[in-house]
Amino acid sequence: MKKIIATAVAALAVTFGASTVATPAAEAFPFAVGENLTAAEADIADQINGIRAAHGLHTLGWNQYLSDSSRSWSQTSAARDHLAHDPMALQLSDMENVAVMYNNPRDAVNGWMNSPAHRDNILSPYAKSMGIGVAKNAATGGYFVTMRGAY
Repeated sequence: MKKIIATAVAALAVTFGASTVATPAAEAFPFAVGENLTAAEADIADQINGIRAAHGLHTLGWNQYLSDSSRSWSQTSAARDHLAHDPMALQLSDMENVAVMYNNPRDAVNGWMNSPAHRDNILSPYAKSMGIGVAKNAATGGYFVTMRGAY
């Protein structure tokens, strides 16, 4: 039903010349199970870099290897419906933050910033790059994993 409504709204917008560019909604996780979650990953990366800049730290570059690893672990967590730190994470990166059952990427980052250990990871002056993976399942909502490394 949501897809039908979205299609109808888009068709009306094109017909009447309105913009169909969506803005990120902080109120609800904006993606359905199985959709491309790249936008959520980019949102988390932007938030982390914004927070770092606000604290006078350099922004982190994107590391595709860390992102692929993060995405894989997020998908594994979603499939198992259980989130834990990746036992291989410290072999791949210097730091790892994981989160589960937040309504949206913004809430996940806020949760990390309200946790001293996760906040320390985000604000580490030693981190040089990051990779982020997001997965979602129907049972509990979003699973988020972010890894950063001093690469």
